[in-house]
Amino acid sequence: QRGWPALPYHAGLDDRTRQQNQQRFVREDVAIMVATIAFGMGINKSNVRFVLHYNLPKDVESYYQEIGRGGRDGLPADCLLLFSQSDVRTIMYFIGEGAAHEQPGRTARLQAMVRYGQNRQCRREPLLAYFGETFHGPCDACDNCLRQPAAGQQPDAG
Repeated sequence: QRGWPALPYHAGLDDRTRQQNQQRFVREDVAIMVATIAFGMGINKSNVRFVLHYNLPKDVESYYQEIGRGGRDGLPADCLLLFSQSDVRTIMYFIGEGAAHEQPGRTARLQAMVRYGQNRQCRREPLLAYFGETFHGPCDACDNCLRQPAAGQQPDAG
């Protein structure tokens, strides 16, 4: 709220409020939508510039679909993924509550997402590799590529 008007979108809101908030965001009455993963399905807002994940997505497929909401107009967009072991434990709990025959696959997909989040190399390469595509990086845009010293440079001492 500190000078940045924002609207919520989550299951705890009634349908009318969610719809109104969605329309206000699409019309650009507000620039920030704080939402759960349910927001954005079927919405084609091309000028989203920032996607923040405050929790770990359950799998790479979900993450890829969600970050794909940013920069649809071809201009740069930033994505930030924040997560902790608590997120992993929560997702594992829900996996354990599901059908036994689905647990190994869901666990493997979660592990792939954790590996992606902990990766220290170019992020584009493992993301595309997950979907069977190749990328010969670096992308020079992700956090890991931007952190790497350029050829011939010494890494920061601090």
